[in-house]
Amino acid sequence: MITLLSALMVGGVQFLCTPPNDLLQLVQQIDPSYKCSTLTLDAAVAAANTGDGILSLARGYPNTTTSVSSATMKAIASKQLKVYVEFPDSGPVVMSTLERAVVSSNNSLGSLTAMTLLNVHAIPFVQTKQKVETHLLDFAVVAGYDTAVDGLPTSTYPLLFENSSVLFAAAQLSQFQTMRFSPVSRWSTVFEFILSYTGIQTGGKTLSFKPNVYPAYQKDEVLPANAKSLSLQRAVTWYLRSGMVIDYSRMMEAITQGPSHKNRIFFDLISNTTKLTGRIGVFEGHASTINLQGRQPTGINIRNDCNTETAMAFAGLYRETGDEVMKQISTNILNYIWIHGGFSNPWMPGIGVDAKGETFGLQIWSSGTSVSAAEYYKDDNARALLAGLAVTSWLNDTRWQTQLVTGILSNLRWTGTNGFGANDGFFSKMNDWESVYNSAPSPTYSPHYQSYLWAVYLWGYKASGHQPLYDRAYAAIKIMMDNYPTKWIPTSNGITMQRASCF
Repeated sequence: MITLLSALMVGGVQFLCTPPNDLLQLVQQIDPSYKCSTLTLDAAVAAANTGDGILSLARGYPNTTTSVSSATMKAIASKQLKVYVEFPDSGPVVMSTLERAVVSSNNSLGSLTAMTLLNVHAIPFVQTKQKVETHLLDFAVVAGYDTAVDGLPTSTYPLLFENSSVLFAAAQLSQFQTMRFSPVSRWSTVFEFILSYTGIQTGGKTLSFKPNVYPAYQKDEVLPANAKSLSLQRAVTWYLRSGMVIDYSRMMEAITQGPSHKNRIFFDLISNTTKLTGRIGVFEGHASTINLQGRQPTGINIRNDCNTETAMAFAGLYRETGDEVMKQISTNILNYIWIHGGFSNPWMPGIGVDAKGETFGLQIWSSGTSVSAAEYYKDDNARALLAGLAVTSWLNDTRWQTQLVTGILSNLRWTGTNGFGANDGFFSKMNDWESVYNSAPSPTYSPHYQSYLWAVYLWGYKASGHQPLYDRAYAAIKIMMDNYPTKWIPTSNGITMQRASCF
């Protein structure tokens, strides 16, 4: 054991991990001779010499915590070892719903001052039952972007902390690159602190890593002259390679696996995209959840607005480049969603959920469930119509004019004299459009839901001269702005998203 340990130890420091490990690879930038050891923490401590360093990097994460016995803690103290332990067995393992860590109020972490924020994502962590002596990073609900501007709340959960001269992490932090922690510079500082704690000196070198997902341009970078065309090309390439544009095999996979996976599936990238046509539409998109492998699941619902806006992106690239393939895919997507897929609400007199045709022309929200297929959202209708107008214009194609005209006028029927109406509704319960059209409903001060349609109405007025389109949009905009900001309703992203929607 001693011979093996010596081979895996550099400068009196050993890594207990399973390769590949992001932190070990970062340290190998300084000295490539560092390797992973298969020893348990107990065995490594027993074999270590006085003053050695040990980094125990959650070999069993997320299924198995790291055993830290009282005997091992005593041995660490008696040998004055410099130890960092991830995922210790000091409490129950829970899934964090708090995706930000805060540098604790009474301490700094290297050059990171108190209240600095770091992104961690939703990860399993140990909710330690031990009394924490020194908090370094805590999970917490806080306000702010770069810093917790109002400080820490009373309820926090230790993420990086020190007890009995041992540094603990309640989760596996050492796979920071794979799990897509950010910002890079701040996490680099955290790991410089951890390495220094365990006796590894960087020799003045700055530890850095390139994130697996990153912006195309840096903050102060000058954009190239063709940045617009490049962004469209990259977006469209992503739609194709990520499998957003559906082929038959993925549709079958979604149908068979979707219900048991909450309509979210991890798909592999597509290397050959030449057979993707858009004839059966586009999936909703990737969920924001990032798993332990740094991947995001695909939401497999087929939504009206997601399809029309994707068709707009392909049409935009055709407009920029003249690529006929982009034109055909855009056409196919919009054909599917508005002609073949039935997202434009029909009227079959006397039968169905809307026997009187009160909702004729309104557009269905999503195919995800029987409920969502019978539901209307005002903002989704507006985004779909705006995108459809763009595709019609850029492709110089009139085949979707019926869906556009009925979509605009059906939404107008459900808009009061003051330009407001319900944010959403079920077709089966929308049974008296005239009472809405001829009244002034109480305003809903949420531009996210209400204001997109006003842009549609203004376009419709410009194209047709139909005066109610202008009058109701004008009245609503005036009411909304007269009551800014006191009556505006924040969304989950605060008031900023509402401003953007209104603009």
